Amino acid sequence: MSIDCCQVLRVTNYLMFAAIEKTIDCLNLYDNRPRLGWTYKIEDYRMGCDITSNAATLSQVPIREILLVDDDPALLDVLPQTIEHHVAQVTVTACDSAETALRHIAARTYDLVITDLNMPGMKGLEFIRRVKALCPHLVVLVISGHGDEAAQEEVFQAGCTGFLKKPFDPNEVIRMIEQSLQRASP
Repeated sequence: MSIDCCQVLRVTNYLMFAAIEKTIDCLNLYDNRPRLGWTYKIEDYRMGCDITSNAATLSQVPIREILLVDDDPALLDVLPQTIEHHVAQVTVTACDSAETALRHIAARTYDLVITDLNMPGMKGLEFIRRVKALCPHLVVLVISGHGDEAAQEEVFQAGCTGFLKKPFDPNEVIRMIEQSLQRASP
C-alpha cells in the first residue's frame, strides 16, 4: 500500500474528520510506522474554512488548536503551513472572516487566535472584543498591515497579547506563537 505524505481531504463534517483520523491511526498500527511527519489539509465547506494539521495522534504532546483569521487568501494559504512546519503538534483553522471565526470559537476550543485588524465586515478590534467576551482567557495575537500606536494600544486594551505589523518576519511570528501557546498552556 502506498500513501503520499501530504494528503488533501475534502470533508463535509467533523464526523468524517474523526473517521479519517481513525484511519490514519489504523494505518500507523498496520505497518508500525507512525506518520509523525504527515500534514493533512481538510477543506471544511460547512464552516467555510480550511483546517490543517501536523499533529500525530500517537504523540504524548497535546494537540494545540490555533485559529487564524484574515481576509488575505495568500496569507491564509502560506501562514498555516509555516506554523505547522515550525511548531509541533498544532492544528490550524484558517477563516477568511471574523463572523466565520466566531462560529468556530462557539463550536470548538482554541488555544490561540491570530487575527488581522482590517477586514471586510466585522473589524479586528470588534472581533477581539467579542472573542474576549466569549472566552476571556483565550490568547489573541494581531498581525496587521494597518495600525499606528493608538490602534495598537486599543487592541492591547481589548485583551490582545501581541502585535506584529505586516510584512513580518516568519521567525518572529513563530517565536510569538510559541510564547503564546506556552502562556495558553494550563
